[in-house]
Amino acid sequence: MLYTAQNQVAPPSGMLERLKEIDPGFGLLYGHKSKCWHITLDWTENDPRMALVRSQEVPKARAFDIFTQLPADCSADAAYGYLVQTLKRSTGKAGVQQLLDRVDAYNRKVREDALKPHRELADELIETNAKTLFRDLGKHVPKTRAPRSATNHDERKLRDWMHDHGHVVTR
Repeated sequence: MLYTAQNQVAPPSGMLERLKEIDPGFGLLYGHKSKCWHITLDWTENDPRMALVRSQEVPKARAFDIFTQLPADCSADAAYGYLVQTLKRSTGKAGVQQLLDRVDAYNRKVREDALKPHRELADELIETNAKTLFRDLGKHVPKTRAPRSATNHDERKLRDWMHDHGHVVTR
């Protein structure tokens, strides 16, 4: 277990950052009695309980809900999975669908970010190697040519016929 300079337990690397990307209100709290991490969700400004914070009955640092408890040896990837499962089980609560939508948007962003370098490389390889791409496989890329002009074809046929029949052909 790692500790910060303030003698607080440090969360696993990347866990808090991933949660904050889904919603800035997510946080992590270490339970010293339970010896595990809890995912928290800050109260929004329109939450009725914020009146207690404004009247200083509740300190601002305690203006959150404990959303779910994580196992003691939970990694950042597993924490994300626990959060998603908790959200799916909490379908009746207000704001949960909005959080699930944010999770979906985060998943799409991560997937696109992961695929972007591969797509760019594939596009570059296709662009630079299109002529020889299938040569090793014994296949070929067909060459594109402009269709033959009908006029030139007809003139050549006429010239060949005249030559074959003994007429003098000049160009």
